[in-house]
Amino acid sequence: MDPLPIISGVLTSIYGFLNAFAGFLQIKAKKIQTWSAWLMLGSGLLLLGSGVILVLKLPSALLFLAIGLISIHLLAINNGFHLYGRINIGHHLFRFVVSIILFGLAFWSRRY
Repeated sequence: MDPLPIISGVLTSIYGFLNAFAGFLQIKAKKIQTWSAWLMLGSGLLLLGSGVILVLKLPSALLFLAIGLISIHLLAINNGFHLYGRINIGHHLFRFVVSIILFGLAFWSRRY
């Protein structure tokens, strides 16, 4: 069995869990819009599910992963504006690099 889909799925699931947990904490803290916190939780859970379907090698894995990653980026930008009135470029560049790595691993694991 090829370990790359497992590695990709586990890393994606961890990132999804972390984002879902952040959304959950924001729901409790009420520092951002409620809809945004709930969508962050949902997008994190979508990534967690994407990790599982990456391991199972289902064809919808890349689509769900892309939707989850893009929505998390957009929500993080919205939340940054809401909390601080500006975007933290370093934070979003880091998120972008993590997303590229996760999507690249997922894409590469689907090719073999």
